[in-house]
Amino acid sequence: MKKFFLFKFTMFLIIISNFVVGQNVNDPEVGCAPASERAKTTVEFFLKMSHLENERIQSGTNGVSVSEIKPVTDFSKCARLEQIIELTPKYASIDAEAKGKGRVRFYYQTNNFYYIFWGYNDNIIRTGFRKIFIILNSQFTVVGEFYI
Repeated sequence: MKKFFLFKFTMFLIIISNFVVGQNVNDPEVGCAPASERAKTTVEFFLKMSHLENERIQSGTNGVSVSEIKPVTDFSKCARLEQIIELTPKYASIDAEAKGKGRVRFYYQTNNFYYIFWGYNDNIIRTGFRKIFIILNSQFTVVGEFYI
């Protein structure tokens, strides 16, 4: 009887912990930003467009393949990126302004770089504003800051 109770209790804890962790993985208030096909396209745009070649050379991202692009989902990496936003007054100000306009912060990565930018998490095409696009290397050092 004790084994059965212990088994049920263990299963309950596993299910609850998976639910709680699953709730927080993409919550920007907790650390990780939402994944979005549109956001992924923003990183692809930066890595592919010929008129941004100088920015890629300057940041060291020239030659990075679009097949490497994925959202950041590792909580510790999200926390580091969040900390950079919060502790850099310029970025904190941009973040507050963006949130006030309904924009979402995105964290994406390739093998050796992280990309932070703000945009809308929907399928409505908007024009008229350029996004700040922050690039960090694998040591979380800013290597590029561009408006695209």
